[in-house]
Amino acid sequence: MYRARVVLMMALSGLIAWYGPLAVSASAQTLVADYQFENTRSSSVGTPPALTDLGSGSNAFIVDTIDGQTRTVLAFPEGNGLALSPTTGVILNETYSIVILFRFSTVSDYRRLVEFKNATADEGLYNLDGDLVFYDEAYGTGGPLVPNTYAQVVLTRDSAKNVVGYVNGISQFSFLDTFDLAVIDENNVLRFFQDDSDVSGEHSAGAVARIRLYDGALTRDLIAALDRLPSGMTLRRGDLTRDMRLNILDIIALVRLILGLDPTPPVESLSFALADVNEDGVLNILDVVHLVNLILELPMKVVAGPAFSVTVNLGDVQTLSAGQLAIPVTMQADGTIAGAQMAFAFDPAQLQVGTPQLTGRADGMTLVSHVTEGTLRIIVYSATGQGITAGSGTTLLIPVTILGDASAQPSLTLSQVILATRQAQVIPVTLGTSTVKVAPLPTTFALKPNQPNPFNPTTRLAYDVPQAAHIVLAVYNLLGQEVIRLVDADQQPGRYEVVWAGRTGQGLSVASGVYLYRLTTSAGFSQTKRMTLLK
Repeated sequence: MYRARVVLMMALSGLIAWYGPLAVSASAQTLVADYQFENTRSSSVGTPPALTDLGSGSNAFIVDTIDGQTRTVLAFPEGNGLALSPTTGVILNETYSIVILFRFSTVSDYRRLVEFKNATADEGLYNLDGDLVFYDEAYGTGGPLVPNTYAQVVLTRDSAKNVVGYVNGISQFSFLDTFDLAVIDENNVLRFFQDDSDVSGEHSAGAVARIRLYDGALTRDLIAALDRLPSGMTLRRGDLTRDMRLNILDIIALVRLILGLDPTPPVESLSFALADVNEDGVLNILDVVHLVNLILELPMKVVAGPAFSVTVNLGDVQTLSAGQLAIPVTMQADGTIAGAQMAFAFDPAQLQVGTPQLTGRADGMTLVSHVTEGTLRIIVYSATGQGITAGSGTTLLIPVTILGDASAQPSLTLSQVILATRQAQVIPVTLGTSTVKVAPLPTTFALKPNQPNPFNPTTRLAYDVPQAAHIVLAVYNLLGQEVIRLVDADQQPGRYEVVWAGRTGQGLSVASGVYLYRLTTSAGFSQTKRMTLLK
């Protein structure tokens, strides 16, 4: 199709645009449709028909940033568009204002914006090399339309047939529509972004954030004062509750999404964008820590990366004070851990998993867990900026109960670990023992070989208790003198482990050498083993 740019016409239309529209007759200026594309093609005002898709491609809701605000828009591929059908009862065919907030990927050459004759005519509103034009009556100048930049275009037609086009509140052209080129024809269809069927290539991919229709011609002053986005749409990443505030409710909502307690929203949705606080395309503990920092207004220092790593192990099954079996999760870290996300796999037909418990290493932190389909998911965080302290030891205990045949020895496997620094960065993790078999309660008293042996500076002493008894576990030198009493308490049946750090009961460091450790019980059991401290 041939489109000519007439020099005289351009000059005249430029003069008209400069001096403003021709006299505009008074008319009603009521907002009759407001399509905001918040995951719907329906209007938020009145009861006009929902917009329908045009083209063979797929229009899709995505998340975009407009004027610094994150929101949902409708993206369309090249050759696609939207249609309002019928326009009957929404706007008059001859008198209206159309307001479009959109962006094009390409603004070179002609790119269709609005078409009034149901794909049967070339005439209509276009972008032409960044200018707003109404082919082939009026041409704006100055190139206000920029690729991939949202612009607000307004087209008005009044009862005196005056047509005026604006970009971002500034008049671009005006003309007297003697031949009714800007009148919606008898088909009562208004088409956006897709060109007529006789030509290809005169449309662009892009996205639309808002389309508004008024039942009269807006004045220049009203157009200059038009907002772009709906009022109140100042959502920030992290505002999952959409109450314009960041607080503990948003943290709870985010944790529920990560754990699967609530459905994960589509990746291209506004809900996902609000939850993806650190904008990395994944929802995890890093987003939780980042959100906590935003709420507490803590500085997000830009650092090269964490200066430490963490070793994570599953320990041998232990018995809690009430006789409940539990698997300890130990962490050895040289720095503070601001948040943790873990997942554990097990066979629900053989093993029942209870509510995990934090130890003193994680004082002030919150643990939330969720069990589903043989997976235990855990999030540990602090809404007040605290963390898991540096050092080595048990961080949490996972209660377990054997179901059915105890001889099957079901297992628990640590399948995922994500740890975060205070700056919401990933901490490198080394996995030690990641699978532990859950054996039934012991049937006899036993004192196990210490691990490691020889050792420096610490070693683990494990022992079995088959029945409730008073337990004493002490360390002696080769002269038979007691160095330290590690355990002196009544204990329930179970498997236990304590750590000796090579110190006396008074906290003094002992010398290298061979030491004895002895288990004695009120049931009459006694057993002694040797260990070596090498410094």
